[in-house]
Amino acid sequence: MWEAVQDANVDHHDDRRALDALLAAVPPEMQFSLSNKRTAKEAWEAIAASRIGSDRARKAALQALRKEWDDLAFKPGEDIDDFALRLNTLLQKMERFGDATYNEEKAVEKLFRCVPTKYRQIARSIESLLDLSTMSIEEAIGRLKVVDFDEPELPSGSITTAGKLLLTRERWDAGHGDRKGESSSASGGRRRGKPRKGRKDGQVRVQGGARGGARGGAAGRPQLAQDDACHNCGRLGHWAKECRQPRRGQAHVAQAGEEEPALFMAHASIELRPAAPTAAAPLHLDEPKAHALLGDGSGTDKTGGWCLDTGATHHMTGRREFFAELDSDVRGSVKFGDASAVEIQGVGSVIFAAKTGEHRMLTGVYYIPALRNSIISLGQLDENGSRVLIEHGILRIWDRHRRLLAKVTRGANRLYVLDVQVAQPLCLAARRDDEAWQWHERFGHLHFEALKRLSSKEMVRGMPCLEHVEQFCDVCVMTKQRRLPFPQQASFRAKEKLELVHGDLCGPVTPATPGGRRYFLLLVDDFSRYMRVVLLSSKGEAADAIRRTQVAAEAECGCKLRVLRTDNGGEFTATEFASYCADEGIQRHYSAPYSPQQNGVVERRNQTVVGMARALLKQRGMPTVFWGEAVLTAVYILNRSPTKALDGKTPYEAWHGRKPAVSHLRVFGCLAFAKELGHIGKLDDRSTPGVFIGYAEGSKAYRILDPKTQRVRTARDVVFNEGRGWTWDKAVDDGSTPTYDDFIVEYVHFEGAGGAGSSSSPSASTSVPKSPSVPVAVTPTAPQLPTPPTPRAPAPAVTPPGTSTPAPAVTPPGASTPAPARVERSPVEFASPLAHDEERIDAYYDGEPLRYRTMEGLLGDQPVPGLVPRNLEAQLQLACDDGEPRSFAEAEQDAAWRAAMQLEMDAVEKNRTWELADLPRGHRAITLKWVFKLKRDEAGAIVKHKARLVARGFLQQEGVDFDDAFAPVARMESVRLLLALAAQEGWRVHHMDVKSAFLNGDLKEEVYVQQPPGFAIPGQEGKVLRLRKALYGLRQAPRAWNAKLDSTLKTMGFGQSPHEAAVYRRGNGGNALLVGVYVDDLVITGTKDAEVATFKEEMKAAFQMSDLGLLSFYLGIEVHQDHSGITLRQTAYAKRVVELAGLTDCNPALTPMEERLKLSRDSTAEEVDATQYRRLVGSLRYLAHTRPDLAFSVGYVSRFMQRPTTEHQQAVKRIVRYVAGTLDHGLYYPRCPGAAHFVGYSDSDHAGDIDTSKSTSGIFFFLGKCLVSWQSVKQQVVAMSSCEAEYIAASTACTQALWLARLLGDLLGRDTSAVQLMVDSKSALALAKNPVFHERSKHIRVSITASYINTKDQLADLLTKPLGRITFLGLCSRIGMVQPSHKTTHKT
Repeated sequence: MWEAVQDANVDHHDDRRALDALLAAVPPEMQFSLSNKRTAKEAWEAIAASRIGSDRARKAALQALRKEWDDLAFKPGEDIDDFALRLNTLLQKMERFGDATYNEEKAVEKLFRCVPTKYRQIARSIESLLDLSTMSIEEAIGRLKVVDFDEPELPSGSITTAGKLLLTRERWDAGHGDRKGESSSASGGRRRGKPRKGRKDGQVRVQGGARGGARGGAAGRPQLAQDDACHNCGRLGHWAKECRQPRRGQAHVAQAGEEEPALFMAHASIELRPAAPTAAAPLHLDEPKAHALLGDGSGTDKTGGWCLDTGATHHMTGRREFFAELDSDVRGSVKFGDASAVEIQGVGSVIFAAKTGEHRMLTGVYYIPALRNSIISLGQLDENGSRVLIEHGILRIWDRHRRLLAKVTRGANRLYVLDVQVAQPLCLAARRDDEAWQWHERFGHLHFEALKRLSSKEMVRGMPCLEHVEQFCDVCVMTKQRRLPFPQQASFRAKEKLELVHGDLCGPVTPATPGGRRYFLLLVDDFSRYMRVVLLSSKGEAADAIRRTQVAAEAECGCKLRVLRTDNGGEFTATEFASYCADEGIQRHYSAPYSPQQNGVVERRNQTVVGMARALLKQRGMPTVFWGEAVLTAVYILNRSPTKALDGKTPYEAWHGRKPAVSHLRVFGCLAFAKELGHIGKLDDRSTPGVFIGYAEGSKAYRILDPKTQRVRTARDVVFNEGRGWTWDKAVDDGSTPTYDDFIVEYVHFEGAGGAGSSSSPSASTSVPKSPSVPVAVTPTAPQLPTPPTPRAPAPAVTPPGTSTPAPAVTPPGASTPAPARVERSPVEFASPLAHDEERIDAYYDGEPLRYRTMEGLLGDQPVPGLVPRNLEAQLQLACDDGEPRSFAEAEQDAAWRAAMQLEMDAVEKNRTWELADLPRGHRAITLKWVFKLKRDEAGAIVKHKARLVARGFLQQEGVDFDDAFAPVARMESVRLLLALAAQEGWRVHHMDVKSAFLNGDLKEEVYVQQPPGFAIPGQEGKVLRLRKALYGLRQAPRAWNAKLDSTLKTMGFGQSPHEAAVYRRGNGGNALLVGVYVDDLVITGTKDAEVATFKEEMKAAFQMSDLGLLSFYLGIEVHQDHSGITLRQTAYAKRVVELAGLTDCNPALTPMEERLKLSRDSTAEEVDATQYRRLVGSLRYLAHTRPDLAFSVGYVSRFMQRPTTEHQQAVKRIVRYVAGTLDHGLYYPRCPGAAHFVGYSDSDHAGDIDTSKSTSGIFFFLGKCLVSWQSVKQQVVAMSSCEAEYIAASTACTQALWLARLLGDLLGRDTSAVQLMVDSKSALALAKNPVFHERSKHIRVSITASYINTKDQLADLLTKPLGRITFLGLCSRIGMVQPSHKTTHKT
């Protein structure tokens, strides 16, 4: 039968038997389609063709099952039997689909790899001792379940804490959580238990709140729950285990040890204070078992030492001098067992000094002046994770990391008294000369153990080895304290970059930054813990910020973003953003409502960032408006700091693959002296003092704030005085800690969109509101009284030295800090609280009252979620903007901009631009707006503040409001030809600018505009202005100005060139004067300087002019003139292009393109962002105006604008890397009088474009030795041979040569010599000289001489193909491409 199926040439009888067998074997529905087949082979082929589709479906299903197998893992709370059932079911499905590679042995191995932690030890033992190949899945399950039967049974009733220490909370709840009468550490140390039977006398283990060690170990009855609050729902009268409310989920909780606890001083602290009551709710404590000695409250009756008391429920002391910080706003009373009641006057922190000099902090200590002795509550220590053991008359205390803190011997009256020295936070100002403390400041107050680990393990480069014990400074204590971490629980961890990214939006922050930013978006990569931060003005910008960050991150690491985890805030759940994520294949994870713990990685990082930002601002007394710069710097530092989530690496190294350098780090806010690089006099200062506010993104430079001008500059040459800061407050000396005004991060609660996660606030480390009706700043260590709202005021001005400014008084530690008057607060409307709002609070902000804001107050002017607009402009991430106001209201606050606006109005009125009139019926008035621009020189220094009054011309209609809007400008070839001619003849080139040029154009149409903002005529506000002359923004304004200038120049005796409408000439021979026009910029040169001076005076008489002297900067081109010639380059612009590409620190390339590189439009590589690609290529095209070495490469990558891919993007980056290594390269025009003749070079490749088979033409034209014109363009037709391609290129060169020769004749006022064209193709020359095909050549008035040149001397070869390094550099030097210090000319 098989022979009949394979070979059709078999016996007819055998073929019919085989066909019958096939028909009998197939289903009935297929028999009809096979009955018309003539042979068994045809029937078999038909069956095979019909089965292809089902086979593909089987393979697809099998592939999905394999992926499910790889992702299979234990679900939370799932037992081993349920998992085994899922595993067996999946195995049977895979066997049913024909995959025999997955058998029972694979299932056993999979089971042992996925077991939870409690089974892991026995699983490893089974794998090492038994043969898995002979073990069935049932046997494996039975051996693993032994662990469940061997778990120790704890006795009912009271239990000792020794048993609890060995169990996780999950195992306790699963095995014993419902037993009655048991003691739990969740009760906060307020339940009492007995010691186990059989323990010797005097051996009591206190953990979980047991009292009695120092009190003799007597057991008491269990305390009732009427006065206790449930830790699950927050209500009174029952405990968490008896609560009927659903348990709070802990899915995806970040590990408590994952973040670096020492970043918040937890590493050196005994405990951290739980949320203190608000000042509005007085405390009433009951201490019936505390060992208290009361006095009269004077300082003379106090006893020494600290009593370690198991009966006390809170830490207490009567010594005011013990406190490192004290919040005296917390008031109340405490009642002791003898019925005496005394007053509580505050709560704060106490620092103990260890024998090694290390500092340990005890927080949540109540200040009771009438108390003679000091008490440490062992129950409170246990509640916060410490371990206490009393054995053989010795009491030992360990911290949460099980490091021994204290060992105390039992004293008289069976009391344990800790004799320890109380320390105060070290004054940072007094230790700024110490190297260790200096690095402590540079790293944003990172703890000393982490600094030691950075240097000892060589995790960074450029950091000395530091040896210093753990100590606290005053800035750390006041800015970085936070609450206890969440319970430790295992969580998923990404295995590669961008597999999982955590995101959160923090804000609104008050005051806003100078750039108007009120939020910051923090994105954390789960694999590397590398952070990215974006400052935002509103929540609606978050989606676009994530898109841009995604593009940048994917370009850096080459991976795609897979999962984005955020809360349920409207900015993350918008319809448009959800659609974008679906299109990009990004999976979205959301935290459950009121459960920010599920996004704990970024929530903890928010705490870190805000805490460090506070420390950075405080250490040099920076105004709080610069919190944005502090946040950016904090993220920059934290990416270079250690974290427990990474073993021996920093996030920077985990992301970039190399160790970060830290030798450039400086103290934030210190005094910095930036070198002046602009035009300065011989006696002027060489540097300007400023304030260091961060590191420039994408460049090796610092960001320096000039407090006098409130502008930020980027500088590399900076000298730092890290021991001093700017004197922001005249009442503060350099050596003391200045007044610090905290900024506010509002905590906004949403009822149905994720709770606190909707607008995250970094836990208690940020300032949270305390009043339900008034926003108030609260520092992390000292709760404050509510302050009344203040009216909205403009951002505080930075005060330069010598200026008198009222300053708030310095508040001593422990005193109540009033709300800072300089903090900007906006009025916020709050709605009435909902009923039972205590049920909506999450554990993350336990004990803090909720505030409900109206939707109008939340959204403001922002669009409704689901309609987030797409902003394709690059978002500024800097806290300080570029110095240009965005509105009139912002500009009128600055004297410089007010003067610029007044100057513009004076020019308008002097020019008689308009007249006051009533608006006629049938007409509409066009609105006006102010546009502000800073004029800078080639070095980036500010030259002029320019304010322009602009009409909103987009409201005009063509044919109704205007007829023609075209105005000619000079071409770049014309400008270069003018400069080359001046360089050859030794003429000096001058530059003039017409002030308010468009205001001089006479209007023919009837146009009405409204009165300008801020300059309305009093009493005439209802009238409009009728324009006599044009305004900027009107559609006809360019044409009107050009007509005015043209008529004026012709009146002065100038003649317009017929071949270039923007070039004018006056005089002949030795008195020639040439003028090039580009809108309102005039380039002037001539044979005599006296003629130039005369023309300047004539222009000043006709218009308001700015005489800019010799030409130095024109249309982005830097022009340098000397006696030997003129140099053109675009160094500053090239640097901006490199920064735009994000390749500032890249390795430079020697050539712009790889030799023999071929790219295609039909590339199968992954597509990239077309907008960013076009923007970068467009920037490179403008750079090619002075860089002919880039002409071919930029033109080549411009062919792929429609659908760029990663291959095209790599080619563009190669060009940028070449530009980064040749920033100073440009064109040099030498002086050579009498060489005013053209020499051209023409060349072409053949079918170089693999998509269209078209060729590329390359053309050079030199005026003497000066390169003035070049082209590298793809030909319009397909050349059938290399001769035809060369001929087409020569033809294109001839048209350019004719125009250049005629334009040169217009400039010189005489006929020019013949243009010489060099071609390296003899066949193309022969074709060009054949008179049969070129009879029309006799009509050409200017002759062109075509000559042959050897290919190795063909300079235009540079414009037709990518060349090797040696050939490329040789041709560049021959066309006049030079650096400033190496001036060479081409050789013909």
